[in-house]
Amino acid sequence: MKIGIVGAGQMGTALIRGFMRAEQHSPSAVTLLVKNPPNPRVDRLQAELGFALTSDDTVFAKAGLDTVILTTPAPLTKAIVAKLVDQGLSPDTLLLSAAAGVTVAALHEIAPNYPVVTFIPNIPVAVN
Repeated sequence: MKIGIVGAGQMGTALIRGFMRAEQHSPSAVTLLVKNPPNPRVDRLQAELGFALTSDDTVFAKAGLDTVILTTPAPLTKAIVAKLVDQGLSPDTLLLSAAAGVTVAALHEIAPNYPVVTFIPNIPVAVN
C-alpha cells in the first residue's frame, strides 16, 4: 500500500513514526511518501527513519498513492486538496483528513469524485 502524508508537524510525525515502526515488523507492507515544505527538522526525521520526502505538489500527486492522510491545519486543508487534485491526484485515492472543522461535504466540493473520510487522531497513543 502506498500512503502519502501531507504535513509533518506533531500529528504527521506521530503517524510517520507509527508507519515506519510497522514497516520494521512487516517489510514492504507500506510505502510512505511525506509532503512538507522544506524544514530542517523534517529533513533530520527523514534521515533517521528513511521515508521518502518531497515538497513538490506534482511529484506527490502523481506518486500513485492509495491513501493520502492530511495532517494540515484546517485553514490550509481545502487549498492543499484543491492543489493536489489540480496536479493530477488519482480519484481512486482515499483522502483521510484530520483537519478539525473541515467536513466531508467541504472536501467533496473540491474533490467530488474522491472517497473522503475525516477522523480525530489520538496523538498520545504515539507514546506506546
